[in-house]
Amino acid sequence: MNQIAAASEIGLKTCPKTSWTAQPTVDYTGQRLAFETIKSQLLDEASRARAKLFVMLTNWALTGAWPQFRNSPVYFLNEILRWSAAKKSFAPDPDFPTTPPPWEPKHAAHFLDRTVLDWYMLECDRWSADLAREEFELQESHFAQMHPLE
Repeated sequence: MNQIAAASEIGLKTCPKTSWTAQPTVDYTGQRLAFETIKSQLLDEASRARAKLFVMLTNWALTGAWPQFRNSPVYFLNEILRWSAAKKSFAPDPDFPTTPPPWEPKHAAHFLDRTVLDWYMLECDRWSADLAREEFELQESHFAQMHPLE
C-alpha cells in the first residue's frame, strides 16, 4: 500500500463526521429538476467546500489535529479520504513519511495534491454524475407514483 492511501485511512479514522449529505435543492412547487440541473447543484456544493477542505487537510497534515468545521466540508473531506484510501495500487513514494502527521510542509503539500486536488480533478465530475443520476431516478420514480396516469 502506498503512503498516501495509508495516511488517508488514518485521516478517515480521526477526522470529524457529519450526517449532512450533498443533495440538490428541491423545488417544492412540484417542478421536477433536470439531470444537468441536479448535477450542477452538486458540483456547486463541492466547489463551495473546496477552500475549507484545503484548510482542514493542511491543518491536519501540519499539526496532526483537525480544525472545527461541519456540514459540507466535513462531508466532502470524508468522501475524498475514502476515495484516496482506496487508491492502494499506486507505487510507494520513497520520500513520503510512513508516520501519521504532523509532517513537514513539503509532505503536507504533496498529501494535499494527491488527495483533494486529485479528487477535484479526477473524481468530482463522476461523483456528481453518479449522485445526480440517483437523485434524478428517485425524483422520477416519486413523480410516477404520485401521477400514475401521466
